[in-house]
Amino acid sequence: MNVCFLFIFVVFRLTSCFAKRVELNWSVEYVYGARDGSNYRRSIGVNGATPIPAVHVMQGDTLVLNVHNKLDVATSLHPHGIYNNGTNYFDGPDMVTECGIPPGESFTYEINTAAQSGTFWIHGHTRHADVDGLRTPFIIHSNKTPVDYDEELVITLEDWFSQEFYVRMEYIDNRKIDGTFPPNYAGGLFNGYNANRTAPIKFRPGKRYRLRVISMAANNWSVFRISGHKMTVIEADGVRLMPLEVDGLNLGPGQRNSVIVTALNSTDFNYVFEFISTASSVDNLEDLKPRYYSGIVEYREDATIKDFSKQNDKEPVWPDDMALQAADKQPWLPVDRSIELTVNRFIDKFGVPYWSLGKTLYQPTIVPTLYTAMSMGNLASNESVYAPQTNAYVLRHLEVIEFVISNPFINDHTFHMHGHDFQVTEAGPCGKATGGYPEVSYRKSGPWPIRRDTVQVRAFEYVRLRLRADNPGVWRFHCHVAPGHDYNGLAVILVEAPELLQKQQQIPSKMIEMCKMQGIPTAGNAAEQDIIEQSGTIRNILSDIGSSNTPIPVPNVSGPILTKVIDYCRHHRNDPSRRQPREPVYDETDSSETAIQRAISQMDDFDEEFCRVDQGTLFDLILAANFLDIQPLIDLVGFTVANKMKGKTVEEMRATFNVKNDFTPEEEERVRQENAWCEE
Repeated sequence: MNVCFLFIFVVFRLTSCFAKRVELNWSVEYVYGARDGSNYRRSIGVNGATPIPAVHVMQGDTLVLNVHNKLDVATSLHPHGIYNNGTNYFDGPDMVTECGIPPGESFTYEINTAAQSGTFWIHGHTRHADVDGLRTPFIIHSNKTPVDYDEELVITLEDWFSQEFYVRMEYIDNRKIDGTFPPNYAGGLFNGYNANRTAPIKFRPGKRYRLRVISMAANNWSVFRISGHKMTVIEADGVRLMPLEVDGLNLGPGQRNSVIVTALNSTDFNYVFEFISTASSVDNLEDLKPRYYSGIVEYREDATIKDFSKQNDKEPVWPDDMALQAADKQPWLPVDRSIELTVNRFIDKFGVPYWSLGKTLYQPTIVPTLYTAMSMGNLASNESVYAPQTNAYVLRHLEVIEFVISNPFINDHTFHMHGHDFQVTEAGPCGKATGGYPEVSYRKSGPWPIRRDTVQVRAFEYVRLRLRADNPGVWRFHCHVAPGHDYNGLAVILVEAPELLQKQQQIPSKMIEMCKMQGIPTAGNAAEQDIIEQSGTIRNILSDIGSSNTPIPVPNVSGPILTKVIDYCRHHRNDPSRRQPREPVYDETDSSETAIQRAISQMDDFDEEFCRVDQGTLFDLILAANFLDIQPLIDLVGFTVANKMKGKTVEEMRATFNVKNDFTPEEEERVRQENAWCEE
């Protein structure tokens, strides 16, 4: 037998023998306490504990989580940073890959770790349960040659609000806004508790420590550093890096770094660690933003404490994704296709901000998007099949996509990709910085770009990311700032190789059963019944086929136009008899554009905004409304066009609607004479 083959075979058998199933029983339940030291409130823990103990496994192990839901709402778990290759249904986001575990029910997640090692975390992904404490570190220890260090410590950086997430968010949901918002600036937790009251980090002289630093924050950015000590970055989001020396870390929500810190050789002094928690989404508040926390790195219990030097005015060095390089030296991926995703912000009349990434703001669907992809056959490769509010992009198997994320606003974001890590290749300015923000510099990666699953996109910055679509599934790509950004729509869905997904994976029967328990459909696309039945065309089809789960193609309506039509139907779903739009009152003595717009504004606010579109979109809406046979929409767009025509001469109407005059002067005059009666 070939010696090389024998060696590989033996290693494989040994690895298989040592890999095991690590089984944990989790009862997800409400717990009470004051983790921040001052606000006693209800939060979410596991088996009566909060913070939840960290989970440790060896690479190759299968983590088996037997979850029992003792909450009064559905719940689910997401292993943040894990590929879930071949098990997309275990990824966790509700109404994307599952319906959630109903109250009182149990479900088992199985997380395979053969392809990954490093620093991850597990958190709730239904109703933002992570914000209220359903989150914990998940460490996969490498079974290969380890990094050279003596000990390792896991450090969690969190934010903590004085109220439960949905208590605060109902102010927005129910528009309970009286000029003030509920408390929105979180305190900081270090290793689970108030960062100013945490136990010391104990160092022994000359030892090398691996610090696995995890930002489990929902809203705030976290700065971490130790006085008198340098840090060497060796990992980001589960990917090994070439060593880079820095003064500290600056992590956005969801990001992780491993650093090596070499302890000093003397026990004469103890040192200060600093944790700064801040959020760009919160106004500057006196003594609150940023929040400063500190603790002790202890060499000897009674040693003098040495703080950060005040004499050294040198700017600290922080890790920049463009300076970090992948240890496996994977070069830049060659791009097959580019997708541009621009952050957009909308303020409603109550002053509430909503966000979108790309086409429209993300909203949950009626059918989980994975179940749509699995049940639509060949149509699953057509983006228009998916509910418009999912912002779905279909990716071909193994194509390399470059995502260009542009953020022209004053708020910072971190964007997390489920099921993948990606190369971060370039960053630069997006628009002109305002509000005191510094101008963003242009930066480009070296030859072996960092790969990670969560990337910072700062205010007025664009970032380029590259990934290979090698993991068939339905994956969420979203801002990880939960209170306001992700919650209010800043997400898209990537439907990757649906034709392979249908062949290679099968949704567990228990997951289908849990959907049925909650009255959630498990097949077809995700347009609600009362919305799609506003279309006479679709009503007739449904009456013929007798089932709303059968795929219904809409070949004459493009995806973006269908999005607008469904938005219209959703807004008017509760109208009495699908009411006719109120016809604007038009002053025929005033033919100005202002008068026309004033007349249109007499419609309700939604209809007015709905009709503020370019000429091409307006005509596409007319065609769609006619094809789908939605009479109120036909009337609305008809009124809009009619009002654009009122009071205009023939020449003005041609100019308005870009209609070419193909009459000769003689023919035009003859037509005028023949129709002179209509102008009398």
